[in-house]
Amino acid sequence: MKKSILLLLLALAFATNSLQGQDFSQLRSSDPLKITGSIGTQNTFFTSSNGLGYRSPFSNNLFMNLNFSVYGFDVPLAFYYANNNSGFTHPFVQFGMSPRYKALQLHLGYRSMNFSSYTYSGLNFLGAGLEYNWKIIRIGVFAGTLNQAVSDDPLLPSPRMPMYKRNAVGAKVGIGSANNYLDVIVFKAKDDTNSVLPSWRQQLAGLENLVVGTSARVSIGNFLVISSDIAGSVFSNDIHAMQLQAEELDPYVSYFTPRFSTTLRYAGDVKANLRLGNYNLLTTYRYIQPDYYSLGTSFFNHNLQSLGVNLNTLFFKNRLVVGLSAHGQEDNVSKRQLYTNRAMVYNANVTARLTQNFNLTASYNGFNQNQTDGRAVITDSVRIDRLMHNFTLAPSLNIVKGNLAHGYSGNLNLSVNKNQNPQVQDFGDINTLAAGLGYNLTINDRNLNVMASWNLQNSSSEFHKFNSNNLGLGVTKRLLPEGNLNVSLNSNLSFSNVNEEMKGLSVMTSAGAAYTYNQKHSANLRLNLTNINNHNREGLYSVSGTDMTIGVGYTYTFAPLQVRSSAFAPLHK
Repeated sequence: MKKSILLLLLALAFATNSLQGQDFSQLRSSDPLKITGSIGTQNTFFTSSNGLGYRSPFSNNLFMNLNFSVYGFDVPLAFYYANNNSGFTHPFVQFGMSPRYKALQLHLGYRSMNFSSYTYSGLNFLGAGLEYNWKIIRIGVFAGTLNQAVSDDPLLPSPRMPMYKRNAVGAKVGIGSANNYLDVIVFKAKDDTNSVLPSWRQQLAGLENLVVGTSARVSIGNFLVISSDIAGSVFSNDIHAMQLQAEELDPYVSYFTPRFSTTLRYAGDVKANLRLGNYNLLTTYRYIQPDYYSLGTSFFNHNLQSLGVNLNTLFFKNRLVVGLSAHGQEDNVSKRQLYTNRAMVYNANVTARLTQNFNLTASYNGFNQNQTDGRAVITDSVRIDRLMHNFTLAPSLNIVKGNLAHGYSGNLNLSVNKNQNPQVQDFGDINTLAAGLGYNLTINDRNLNVMASWNLQNSSSEFHKFNSNNLGLGVTKRLLPEGNLNVSLNSNLSFSNVNEEMKGLSVMTSAGAAYTYNQKHSANLRLNLTNINNHNREGLYSVSGTDMTIGVGYTYTFAPLQVRSSAFAPLHK
């Protein structure tokens, strides 16, 4: 029976890795089977005196992360199930595996890969992918589905928002190493208009995208690294739009269908990182044209160019750490906007270890936003000119005496948000002062930890004044001879006041227990109670209620299960 199971796993490893031309000489010296990983579940029950309109009463999820190593072949398996999505009726299930052998890795199921910032970067796909990195060869390909179709019956009481199935393919081919390389990348994605019911299709435009880019890095010695990502994107925001008819476009029709909704845009950046002794200087320039999109990346801002400089250094045998940075950005790179928006962000951070026990951190962050002329001349009556300052001071002190460890911390923060244009009536000027103190006591021989905190915030503007006080207490203790059981109790009391009109009192209490047995079994139980009372002196918008959440979870962690070669000696004959 054991041999049958082992041979089945071995066949799976060979089938999923396609190992043609690899060196199998080390198979005999590898262990036949090794299993690591964990499986578990988390379950939550929620109820509220205000009803259940904003949260599901039950939340359940199951997860599994396993890795089978079969004669040196790694076959990772991942599975996740959850029923607590926004509709409470459509469970969410994902399964994926990424077996690896030497320089070759295969991705199956729900997986993700990373080619470059402007082409394809980290989005999950359902399909298959392959990565091969051997000596100076760098190859990556994938094909799959980025979005699953959503096409509920429109006659249902609450149908979900419809969405086309989005298919995608991508390839990366390059030469070099991790420190010096040049990659060429191609990515294509297109919505499948037949994946939803006909009644939804007139509401959905459908997208198509082809991106070609390069990613490069050059290291000069140990002191300078220059890297760059550049891409061009052909993007159609409506695949129902009429196709362009032009002879010069005919050679490209087989790769992409040009339409009246199609645009061609470019984006790129270049970075230079210089390290000299204790000094590290990073300079970054970024340029993204208006309406640059790639369906292989998460959303990022476009129509901008930016320049940033970061400097970090150490003094006095690393007892003083200093960081300085400045970043400038402006839009309207096409010069077609009426006005140009500019922003400057700058900060300074200093951390000093004044004694063995006492540390002090001070930081400043500034932000300036203003507008200048574009296609039109901007007038002072509408021009934005805003300046923000943020100052922070945070000391910390740690004292250890025998079995007692005391930790003291504090923070003081001042934030100023000010309009610089006297011709504009702006009610966004806000000044905020925040302060806090914290104390932590650890009694080692009692396995006991006690925490206390206090936080204050005062904010004021021309029409609003807000203040709040927050007190927190917590205790954690490990029980049983080996400390297997960890119990905790935390409480938080908060007072708030808005213009002496709305006064609030909230009490949050949580209790939890976590038990571990034999380093394999782990169970947890938690209870959260939140009581909120907001009262308006005129009786308007007063809110009160109590929420309760109960959570139960269990995780089983596999101790490395290993079958050594001697146990299956006949397999090596």
